[in-house]
Amino acid sequence: MVNEKFREGVPVWKAFEGDPEKFGKFFFRVLHGLLDEGNVSLKEGCSMLLFLQTAFSSLEVDLVRKQVQTLVSLHVWHCLSEVCKH
Repeated sequence: MVNEKFREGVPVWKAFEGDPEKFGKFFFRVLHGLLDEGNVSLKEGCSMLLFLQTAFSSLEVDLVRKQVQTLVSLHVWHCLSEVCKH
């Protein structure tokens, strides 16, 4: 649903702002789902990757940024911040 709403240009992250803890759990379930090679179909994997791409494209949203920050090193985060400024 997030992928479709993002594609349509509808704000997607507001629906998660009410419970950031649940969003964090959902975010990491997506990550773990991608890493569980044998139990994910190609279609499901593509949907999960698209969700992560959407998340990484939405670093201006605090809710999303807090989850992504846990995945990258300080050096990478600094480089991402510099790219976003330009």
